[in-house]
Amino acid sequence: AYDTVNIIICSILPIELLSFDGVNNGDENHIFWSTSTEINNNFFTIERSSDAINYYKVGTIQGAGNSSSNIDYSFIDENPINGINYYRLKQTDFDEKFSYSDVIALEVKKEGELSIFPNPSSNTITISNIDEQFLNSTIKIYDVQGKIVFDNLINEQNVYHKVDISELNDGLYFVRVISSDNSFKGSFLKK
Repeated sequence: AYDTVNIIICSILPIELLSFDGVNNGDENHIFWSTSTEINNNFFTIERSSDAINYYKVGTIQGAGNSSSNIDYSFIDENPINGINYYRLKQTDFDEKFSYSDVIALEVKKEGELSIFPNPSSNTITISNIDEQFLNSTIKIYDVQGKIVFDNLINEQNVYHKVDISELNDGLYFVRVISSDNSFKGSFLKK
């Protein structure tokens, strides 16, 4: 018996990317890039990840098609996740061939917000308080009807805490971490 092997062949990028970068501006991440040439360039897709593994589309920008002059592009991610956001640029040709840029990382620190990753997740989420320890905090997870589906007192000194969500139904959940003098909130999607 023979095993079938699928081979993906990446061709030379039909654009010459001069730069791909970003900056955090409070609750938004501003992404910008420049091209010096474009051949057969249909559009760019901006993809975001919380774990640098699983990426999701957050926006699309139309390409110039064919160009031999420098073109500047920009995109504003109005709803980045709290914590580290990883971005990459997917460039798609008119003939539907595509390629990816290098990855950039931007950190967002929303006051009173939790960083929850990966998001969405199927099995386990990691919750981070960014600057706070979890010692003597209570973590509560609520479904969209407000029913508590997880309630646990944490007695560990760590800024990260893993929670097994494999038994939860698919859907949106809200998280609250309550300590003696602070309260943090966040949300995640179980898929």
